[in-house]
Amino acid sequence: MPGPWNEKAMPSVSHLSGVDMAYPMYVLPFHEFMAMDDWQPHQNLKAQGKIKEFDESMWGKIFFISHQWTAYNHPDPNKDQLHSLQHVLRRLANGEMSVKGNFVSEFVYGLDMEHTAAEWKKLLPESYFWIDFTSMPQPLAALPEEVQGAACHAGQVSDHREAQGVTEDVAVLVEQLKAAVDSIPSYIERCVEMIVLTPSVKHADHKGDCCDFNSWRQRGWCRLEFVASRLACRGDIPVMVIKSRETTPQYFNLCDTTKLCAGTGSFTISDDKFKVKRVLETMLAAKAKAEFDKGNLGLARGHVLLAAAFLAGLPTEAEAAAHEGRAPRVSELSELEQIKRQFHWRDDATEAKWLKATGTTLLHVACVNSKIGAVRELLATDEGKKMLNVKIKNILKCDRDVKLYKSQPTATKIHYDSTGLTPLAAAMMSPVATPELIELLIDAGAEPADHLGFMMGICLGKLANVEAYTKKLWCERPGPAPWINSLISVPHKIGKKPTPLCACAAWADAVEQKDKMVWLLANGANPKIGWDFLSGGSPLVALSMNPEADSACFDVLVAAGCDPNEVAKPWMKHKFVMGVLRLCKAVRPQKYSALDDLSILTMGGSPIHFASFIGNIPNIKKLSELGAVNDKKNRFGQLPIAVLQTNMPDSHAPDILGSAIVPPQVKLKAAGLVVALSDKLGKGAPNQQPAIPAPIKVAEACCGAP
Repeated sequence: MPGPWNEKAMPSVSHLSGVDMAYPMYVLPFHEFMAMDDWQPHQNLKAQGKIKEFDESMWGKIFFISHQWTAYNHPDPNKDQLHSLQHVLRRLANGEMSVKGNFVSEFVYGLDMEHTAAEWKKLLPESYFWIDFTSMPQPLAALPEEVQGAACHAGQVSDHREAQGVTEDVAVLVEQLKAAVDSIPSYIERCVEMIVLTPSVKHADHKGDCCDFNSWRQRGWCRLEFVASRLACRGDIPVMVIKSRETTPQYFNLCDTTKLCAGTGSFTISDDKFKVKRVLETMLAAKAKAEFDKGNLGLARGHVLLAAAFLAGLPTEAEAAAHEGRAPRVSELSELEQIKRQFHWRDDATEAKWLKATGTTLLHVACVNSKIGAVRELLATDEGKKMLNVKIKNILKCDRDVKLYKSQPTATKIHYDSTGLTPLAAAMMSPVATPELIELLIDAGAEPADHLGFMMGICLGKLANVEAYTKKLWCERPGPAPWINSLISVPHKIGKKPTPLCACAAWADAVEQKDKMVWLLANGANPKIGWDFLSGGSPLVALSMNPEADSACFDVLVAAGCDPNEVAKPWMKHKFVMGVLRLCKAVRPQKYSALDDLSILTMGGSPIHFASFIGNIPNIKKLSELGAVNDKKNRFGQLPIAVLQTNMPDSHAPDILGSAIVPPQVKLKAAGLVVALSDKLGKGAPNQQPAIPAPIKVAEACCGAP
């Protein structure tokens, strides 16, 4: 996490987002928000003088609230989100708790993410909040009640629609709302942190649907807000997640930086993708220039390398041109010259020193952006041929601020994702690369090395490129290619190597995930080879913990022989590792605050236990349909529903899931639904408090339990 909040002074204008502020930024003071007993629309609060327009004194004090609306016409009709946020903020302001780190970010990437309870207590009383309903005009709230039901709502930031106003005042609000939505990245740039507010709440209009962190992750506009926090020109904006009013908030998983691409999220209005494309292209260019101006050439170029990932799923230039009724933009420069311009290329002699120090070449950039013309031009020279099998060493090595990157998630992610990449691996991870490019590189002499490129293709790239890679290197030889079932190192070197099938299950987005699994299995992948790391288990266990899992993949794995009731066997060294980490936590409790979550991974449960750990309703439902039982305990003595309730005590998920998660005809207390894990702490169980809140009892009654 970045340094103390009081160090977040106003940045230079040149270091702000390239997105203009088309509508002023209005924020709600802490005391006004805490006094609210119901949501009030922006125009009402503005008329009452309760919201304030942004000024320079607010730098380092504003929190951006990102959330999913729980009804079509209102953000939070039952006030679940309002009360959850107020409850958590009250505890933080009273110094009763802090924010928990993310175990992946802390233990895998070594990211420093901590602020003390005393720091929260000092900051919050003077803070402000940007919330869509209170900070942007709400046309629907201004309509007469009798016409609201027939009008398209315009309040929902994620997939907002144009309300058809019936008065001139409403028409003005509609135009102001459009301007405010366009300004969201600029608002985020001025915030000290983002709070993702996602308590588990039933959707008021979609029966059987639940709004929670898992559903928030799927929304295209929510993803854009998250990506904007990573592209802030003045440095990363920390993102914390509130999943429940009763549990400690936690910082965002660093791995999601490039996984939650806005373009692969869901949009009610598909044309919104064209707007998102323009916004992200502007932000990426501004971010690269800002870092270049600061002397952080590697970080600037890292964003050029990752541009294709950030823009994944968005329209191409040809599609955007057709949508806008114009001719596609054609540069007068060659593809190689275009890359040099994007890369902020200096003179050749200066660049030769930088390239030697970092191991990053123009061929890497050309490959990840699928510039085949530039690749051909480079490979036609002796210098370009020397680049063919060069591995990136440390792209950030020569940056001015390299010592500060330990607290910046995006810089850390860029370093880990790029280290060890050859141009072939860079092409394989690209969402825009083509089989033609893969074949060109291999024909020119690109070596597969440790097949990292194949793994990157499975996790991030395209199936067509995975097929081309295998066909080119394995040809028509009998049997599966050796790398299909090999344990392949991944960039962050977490100690244990997964198979490609496990990696596909654990990390791949739903886009092409099923097709990749089917292809792997058809080409000899063994579904019985698991991942010997902490949780253990087959690819089905890994899939159960993937919030973006394609539900059809569960069918594929079970049909291939995976058991929905298998018991995962934790890594044999987990007791030693957890023992060492507990000693570390005793010395620095805040630094190792995420240890409890890491402990849960060693619970040795079945796939439904792991799906319950992340509270993913679609995954739990699918496992139940495939025969997963919910009355077996993990090695900590917990049923799946206990795992879910430990992480989200006030969740509505049990009521929605019913018999899929609650064992029928069981007295929950008598069955030991929730075990006091504090009693088992000495045996390796995490320290959690037992609770059986009201939502479970409702679900229990629905299932017929006496």
